[in-house]
Amino acid sequence: MLDQDFCAFLEYEICKAFEHSENDQVKGFWCDGVFLNQPDSYYSQSL
Repeated sequence: MLDQDFCAFLEYEICKAFEHSENDQVKGFWCDGVFLNQPDSYYSQSL
C-alpha cells in the first residue's frame, strides 16, 4: 500500500538520485515532497 511513509522514502531516494547523478544539470535538484492524489487502486497493479 502506498502511504505517507512510502512518499517520504521516495522523496529521500529521489534526492539521492539527483545528488549522485552523472548529469551536472540535475545535481543541484532536490525533491520537496511526493504526494498521492489518486486512490491506491490507480497506482496498484491490476490482477
